[in-house]
Amino acid sequence: MLPALTNTADLQALTLAESYGYYKGYFPNQPVLDAGPTTLADRIVAIAAAIGRRPEITALTHDVATQDSKDRNSKLGDDGPFYEVAFPDGRRPWGAIVAVPGQGNFMLPPLTNTADLQALTLAESYGYYKGYFPHQPVLDAGPTTVIDRIVAIAAAIGRRRFVSLSLGA
Repeated sequence: MLPALTNTADLQALTLAESYGYYKGYFPNQPVLDAGPTTLADRIVAIAAAIGRRPEITALTHDVATQDSKDRNSKLGDDGPFYEVAFPDGRRPWGAIVAVPGQGNFMLPPLTNTADLQALTLAESYGYYKGYFPHQPVLDAGPTTVIDRIVAIAAAIGRRRFVSLSLGA
């Protein structure tokens, strides 16, 4: 039996299997697996629209898509390819232009594998860190070395294995 969907929290708590059941119920003539929505985020957005929860879709989509990307990244090997994890404000980081104090503007490279994480420059690591942790200090009281920032960035995109290896665990 499928759980009741009475609020946004109920939508957010759906499992992949439950989302399949709801999607098939609301869209019986639509494909689900091969040609239809295969990610949990895509299914939840469709279900939210079907039950009239449109005002909550944008925030819900961001939250679910971010968690989905982090979960997928946590299961991938070092070669990836990793999924892009949006910043908390919803911006996509890959290719974003960021201002680094005293150094100008930089374009953030995609983080598609462990080598990409390890290759971040000081300026690029600043941009990613500031994006994922907008309320944390970066230069004076925050992480000042590239490796400190990379460890935090890796955790933010779901690469806890990388964090463990970097810390010698």
